This record gives sequence, structure tokens and C-alpha cells, in this order.
Amino acid sequence: MSDQIENRIIEAKSRGIYEAPGMALLHIAYERLLTGIHNEDTIEQYHAHGRQLGRLLYQGRWFDSQALMLRDALQRWVASAITGEVTLELRRGNDYSILNTVSDNLTYKAERLTMEKGDSMFSAEDRIGPTDHA
Repeated sequence: MSDQIENRIIEAKSRGIYEAPGMALLHIAYERLLTGIHNEDTIEQYHAHGRQLGRLLYQGRWFDSQALMLRDALQRWVASAITGEVTLELRRGNDYSILNTVSDNLTYKAERLTMEKGDSMFSAEDRIGPTDHA
């Protein structure tokens, strides 16, 4: 459930209470894939362009050149790579756990980045900065 105060085009504010649990779960899964596939700079641009596009669409400017440009860029460079499966464990209320994320496009590879195995790409010596245990 989301309680929001919104800015209307007519320079007024309105309040709405929205409930869309299915969309909230899809958003969680999509964001999980997004962060597993794209780097932080791409994600930052994705969110900035998404906010711009959302404002244009809210204003009814679906086919303005700016909206078309933003939508095409987001679909071509970000959304086209988002594919996979996210397994969620749902509990009461808004409580959930992400159990598994699978995609051929993931740049995150747990077996390559863990510091718990001797044959991983990284070890404790690869950490940044000195440690003083005195």
C-alpha cells in the first residue's frame, strides 16, 4: 500500500492511496535483475531517465520526441538485457526474502567473487586499505 501526495498538472496537489501488491513484487524482481546485470552508472541513468519519462507520460506527452527518445534508449540499452528468474519467499505484510536470481546476463557471479574459497578470483589480500589490529 502506498499513500502518496501528488502534484497535478493544474498546479494542485492531491492525495491517493494505491494498493498493487502484484506490481510491487514485479518491481522487486525487476530491480533485482537490473542490479545483477547492469553497472551502477547505467542504473543511475536508468532511474533518472525513467523519472523524466514518467513525468512526460503523466502529462500526456506519449509521442513527444523527448518521450520517444527516452523510451527507445531505455528499452534498447537497459530493458532488453533484463531477463531471468527471481525466486521470492513471501511472508505476511511486506516481508519477503529473495531466495535465488538466475539470468544468462548476470554480471554478478558468486563463485568468482567470493573470498571464502581458495580458488576464487579475489582473496582477503585484495581488500583496499591497511588494517591495524593493535
